Parts: sequence; structure tokens; C-alpha cells
Amino acid sequence: MLVPTDHTRSLTAACSGRRPSALLALGATAVASLCVVLGAVSPAAAGVALSIPPDLPTNLVVGVSVASSLTIRHQNVGTEAADPDTVGDITLVPSCGKPSGGNCAPGFEDPGVLVPRGPFTGAAGTACDGMSFTVTLIDSAMGKYKFQTASTIVLTQTGPTSECKIDYTIDVRRAPVKDSSTAPGLQTDQASFADAETAAHLPGSGTGSDRATITPATMPIVTAVAPTPIELGHSFHDTATLTPPPNAVAPTGTVRFDVYTNDTCTGAPTFSSTNPLDPTGHTAVSNDFTPTIVAPHQVIATYSGDANYVSVASLCNDPLETVQVTGTTTTVAPPTTPAPTTTTSAPTTTTTVPATTTTVAPTSTTTNQVSPPDFGTVTLPETGTGNGMTQALIALGLLLAGGLLIAAARHRRVSR
Repeated sequence: MLVPTDHTRSLTAACSGRRPSALLALGATAVASLCVVLGAVSPAAAGVALSIPPDLPTNLVVGVSVASSLTIRHQNVGTEAADPDTVGDITLVPSCGKPSGGNCAPGFEDPGVLVPRGPFTGAAGTACDGMSFTVTLIDSAMGKYKFQTASTIVLTQTGPTSECKIDYTIDVRRAPVKDSSTAPGLQTDQASFADAETAAHLPGSGTGSDRATITPATMPIVTAVAPTPIELGHSFHDTATLTPPPNAVAPTGTVRFDVYTNDTCTGAPTFSSTNPLDPTGHTAVSNDFTPTIVAPHQVIATYSGDANYVSVASLCNDPLETVQVTGTTTTVAPPTTPAPTTTTSAPTTTTTVPATTTTVAPTSTTTNQVSPPDFGTVTLPETGTGNGMTQALIALGLLLAGGLLIAAARHRRVSR
């Protein structure tokens, strides 16, 4: 309920029909009390007051971003009813287990469930039309934010300027830890506050609250086995990837990988492993599995879920979750045939050395003719490429040897 923050001044003004001056401040309390006793006015019947209800959808899901607003309304009553109000401080506690005025009661703080995000802009047609607001976290333990603008917000009694509406976005980061209601599900409350004063510096304030139910989100899960196909005796593993909403907290928990050898993924799994998510909360990798039979192997990956995300599993017979296992293949090398061996006999070359006849002039009456010895036919083997030179040298050698023999024979004849 929105009530004036200064009952003494408000009630005195309502009873006397005029605002108390500084000189009458000492008697204000007594006069106000007398007015209340006499029934002239109730504490909420006169003075400066505001209402400041936050507004957001009733049902929210972790990870969504929704349009939200905070509206400050002129609620003066009594003799101050027509007085314009100049707005001062504006604060908001977006998530809380138990509001207390414009704050969260001690022990019920739950910051980070709902987080405001800009731009923070005054709505068209209101007292803060087009104004830009800077929003600062001033109490991290409570999660309390302060709204400030360089312009002056003046609220009138009636008409479009009787209220200032500030538009912004709320990100649903996580589920509440402090449930603000006994209703089914998890609820969180918002607590808002604003103060103002009149031209005569008569102050007033107001608070507001709102409630929303937060539901865990469902994430997609994408899985892929590798390698595939494989031969019997080799191993494979599976990788599961979660995709949380960009504005929400990271998932926590584990992923269970179950391997089946039937196409219905029923019965006891052939292999199973449970593995934690990585520090980013996005990926989990299974143990290595080594098939023992030749058959397709199906993998089901199941995320455990946590307070912010529900459990989710991959589908049976998902092509990315099927490993084809084949029998081992033995490769036999074809027999080798040794290359044929070719023996080449060197051809023979026949060289005929003709006999040389030398006629010696007679020195006596007796004429003697000496015939050189007949060396016959010499057969030279041909030993391969380049044998022509060898044969020539041998022939030359034989000729020289024959010449020496002839010279020796003639020398013997002359000596006689």
C-alpha cells in the first residue's frame, strides 16, 4: 500500500486547511494527532504519495527476454491532491523472495533471477516522454538498481503527465532459489520504490511489487559419433553439445551415453558412460567404446538437467548417432614371379694373322729361303662393349711378337 512518508506534514495540512510553516513545526505533531483522534482524516487520506508498480509477464521461461516497464504515478490526496510532484529517487529490485517496502527482506535476497537491460527510455505521451535513463546496480547483494535521468520529471494530478512510464527489457537469467509464493512452481517478486516532493518541499513516496512464475528451459542437444564406420576391434566415442539461451546462465550437470545394438534402443545398453559438461556448460564427451560384434551401434545421449534446464535426450536411429561396425579385413599380397634371367654369351671374333714372307739377299752361292713359323688362326673372345680396342691391341701384340721371331731367325742364319 502506498502511503505518505511524512504523515505529520500531510495530516496537519488536511486538518488546518493550510500547510504548516517552519515556525509551527514544533506543534505539527500534536495537531496531527488531534486530527486523527477526532476522525478528521486518516493517515492515508491526505499528503503526497506515489504508486510505482513494475510490470512484467506472469509466466516466464529461463532464457527469454521480455518487455517490461516501471510506472510512477501521481497519487496525492487531500489538500495536496492538485499539487505537482517532482520525482526524485527511483529504484528497483527485480527479483526477491520477500519484498519489504522498496527493498528485499533480509535472508530473502535472490539477485540475478531477473536482470533489467536497456535501453531505458521514457514512454511516449507520459511525463518522461523520450527521456533516457541510466540504470546502475547500487546493491549487488540485494540486486538493487537505481534509475537516473538528467531531465526533471514532474507529475501532475491528471492527464498524460500524471505518470512517467519507463520502458526496458528484462532478461530471465535463471530460476529462483528463494520461492516467493506457496503456489505451484517457482515464483519471484519485484520490489520498486520512488520518492517525490511538491513545490513547497512536502515529500512523499511510494512502493510497488509484481510477481512472476519462472519455468526451466528446454535446450536442443546435438550429438555426433566418431569415427564411423569402424572395423571390429576399433573404438569410437560420442560428443553431445547443448545450446543454452544467450541471456541465461550456463547449464550444469552430466550427460549419460548409452550404446545399443538394436534399432529400437531398448533393453540393457551394451555400453554406458556418464560424463560431466565442460566448464562452459556446452559439451560432454563419452568414454571410448570398443564393439565386440559386427552390427550397427546406436547411441542415446541424455542430459541430466538442472534447476534451470529440463532433461533432454537424443533420438534413436539418429544418423549422427549410428556407428557402422564391420568385420576385419585381411589383405593378402599376390604371389610374386621372379624376373626371368637372361644369359648372354659373348660372340667370338676370329682374327686371321697372315704369315709374313721376307726375302733375304743371298751372301753365297747357296740361296736359302726361311719361312716364318705359321702361327695359325688366333680366336679372340669378345668381352662386351668396347672390345674393338682390346682386339686391336692383342692383334698388334701378336704382330710385334711375330716380327721379333722373324728377326731372331734371320739373325741365326746370318750368324752361321
